Parts: sequence; C-alpha cells; structure tokens
Amino acid sequence: MPIAFVAGANGAIGRHVVAELKQRGWRVAGLGHGPRHWEAGRIDAWRTGEIDIAALDDLADDLGPPELILNLAGGASVGASVVDPAGDLQRTLPACVTLLAWAAAAAPAARQVHASSAAVYGDRHMVAIAETATPQPVSPYGFHKHLQEQAVRFWAAQNGSSAALVRLFSVYGPGLHKQLVHDLIIQLSGRPEQIILSGSGDACRDWIWIEDAARLMVDAADWANPSVPVFNGCTGRATSVRDMARMLIRASGGATAITFDGKDRPGDPLHLVGSTERLASAGYLSRVSLADGLGRLAHGVLAV
Repeated sequence: MPIAFVAGANGAIGRHVVAELKQRGWRVAGLGHGPRHWEAGRIDAWRTGEIDIAALDDLADDLGPPELILNLAGGASVGASVVDPAGDLQRTLPACVTLLAWAAAAAPAARQVHASSAAVYGDRHMVAIAETATPQPVSPYGFHKHLQEQAVRFWAAQNGSSAALVRLFSVYGPGLHKQLVHDLIIQLSGRPEQIILSGSGDACRDWIWIEDAARLMVDAADWANPSVPVFNGCTGRATSVRDMARMLIRASGGATAITFDGKDRPGDPLHLVGSTERLASAGYLSRVSLADGLGRLAHGVLAV
C-alpha cells in the first residue's frame, strides 16, 4: 500500500484529508498538534508536536518513506494574523521549510501538495480570480501564505521535486470551528430574534464544502510537477455574506433577522471568488453546493 504523510493532520481539513486517503487505500502517517493518539483504524502512525526532523524520521521508521506529502500545517485565520502577525508567521513558514528540507533529503521522489489560501490574491478583484493573477496580499495571513508558496517553489527548483499548491477559498463544513458559517450556526442555535454581523453584508465569498476541499488536496497529487502548478480550491460561485446567512436561516427553519454593523474587518477583501477553469481542465468538480452544505449543517445542528 502507498504511504502518505499529512502535516497538520489533526486540523479540520487535515482530518478529512486523512479520511479521503484511507478511503483510497493509502497508509497514512500524521503529525501536528492535537491528541496523543487517534482512534483505532483512523490513521496508521501519529506524532504530536512541532513538525521537526526527528518526528518525520520517526514516522518514516514506522511506515517507510512517503510517496506523497500533504502539508496543511500553519496559521488559519486572517483575524488572528492581524492580532499576532509574528505568531502566524511562526506557525506557517518554519513548519513548511522543515518539511521541504526533510523531503529533499529523505523522500526526494515524493509528490507534494501544499495548502495555500485565496488570501494571497488580496482585495483588488471583482471578478472570478484566475491562478495567474499576481498575488497582492492585504493581511499578514495572506503574506505568510505567499512566502510559503515561494519556499515550495525554491525547493522544487533546487531539487527537482514535484509539488502543487492549492489556494483554498472559504472552506466550511463539519469539524471546522472557527469560520463565519460555524460562528453563525452557534448564534442561530439559540434562536435569537436578531443577529448583528460585521461588515456590510455585501462581501462575496466562494464557499467550498470541507470534504470537497479534502478531495481536491488529494487529487492535486496527480498534477504535481517541478513547475509547481497552482490550483484554486473553489467552486467558482459567488455568494454574498448576506445571502449565505439568509440561506442558513431558511435551512434551519428559523426567522432570525440579520443586520450588519458596517464595520469591515482589517484584511478582509470585498470580493474573493475563484475561477474554476484550471480545475475543470484537470477533471475536478466540486460536488456539494452551498445550499446543500448549509442544509446538512442546519439539519445536524439547528433543525427542530
């Protein structure tokens, strides 16, 4: 059976990536922060802690060198990066560089897929963004993801390793506990008469179901090569925050009124929607629409 290493395996997306790999018949080694052990059968080897050479060597001793490395480690919040930019950088870049250096020495033939973010594009786009757009990040989080991308390209150029980058847009779904959809569900669970959200409500996002994002991360291994191609992790469909909130309220069967305070948060673009042309050419299509995904979440958490 082929062997895959997943950095950041205990994160929300990481757990879905592990499940996707196991379903496809991979043996999976994971490392990152989280529990000292996983449920039996969910993963084949696990190390808790920082991503360092010793932990990677231990996993290779347990299972053998990987044929695939998926990197989902690092910061995951624009807001947190604004509050603590140095901490966000520390969570993102050193882990990636350690992984790249280790792979060059211990698993040079392994294909690599690194999770990046649509935040690298910035806020100057009012149409679907193609992967060829020039990165212009406006948050520390987006800047640090851009630095991570440059590190991946540097190591590929130096070592001829095969890699791909997936710029994830607005991921939502089960297990993800720190994004707008989850926060709104928590508030709606109390059946309030009114909820006040930040911003104008006009900001458009491209929401992708977490299982679709995980499937894309694994699929991207087939497209990895030394030129380090970039793929948008998106659906290509723009939905305003206001419309998304109304869809979730309808799915929950509630009647909560949504208002907005008009105060935009630093680092949040007005329009962040991706082009799917490159994904379609590669044969990938998202499976779960926003309406279906919100309905699943509402049925599981909010429905009477």
